[in-house]
Amino acid sequence: MTPAPALLIVESDRHRLDAMTRHFIRSGFHVTPLAHPRQAMAACARKHFDGAIMARRLPEMRGPELADMVGRHVRGLKPVIVDRHESDWSAVEDEVVQSMDRGFF
Repeated sequence: MTPAPALLIVESDRHRLDAMTRHFIRSGFHVTPLAHPRQAMAACARKHFDGAIMARRLPEMRGPELADMVGRHVRGLKPVIVDRHESDWSAVEDEVVQSMDRGFF
């Protein structure tokens, strides 16, 4: 049996973080939900992630900036960046899966 892909989700809005976490757990991912960029950096130092989703706007830095920092620690990790208006988690999931299929993760 193949292990569930490990997915890091970084979103400071608790309701959005909870909604994404529920969606991706139901879709078969092992999810690590975090609300702050510093938590994400610490998690990446301890654990391997197959994929990541990050909000565009986060405390202390923007999502793309965090994605660059995380990418330096986790080789090949290309996080999907989501905007505040995004709520179609299936579409976000498609982006994550496409990235994994292309070998980005």
